[in-house]
Amino acid sequence: MRIRHARALDEVDALADAWQSMHCSAASPFAQFGWVRACLSAFPDEGTPHVVAGWRDAELAAVAPLVKRRSRGVCRLFPVGSESLGEPVQFVETL
Repeated sequence: MRIRHARALDEVDALADAWQSMHCSAASPFAQFGWVRACLSAFPDEGTPHVVAGWRDAELAAVAPLVKRRSRGVCRLFPVGSESLGEPVQFVETL
């Protein structure tokens, strides 16, 4: 598996087609590209994008939608939307 990090909105946008075509085990809207992208746009103060994407060959196999921010003097990764919305978090993976 090859890991890539999307650390800016344009890099997240580059994942859109692959993410939307994933046959994922999660039916939750919180795991969908559109929801994650909307949260990143709506809550920029939550942190900078840090989406971790796992690729198997040429196919996107797993996505962890995270944001990076400093908390108590240390840079930490948090799930997208968890702070602002208190919504459940779901990572995406193919079966």
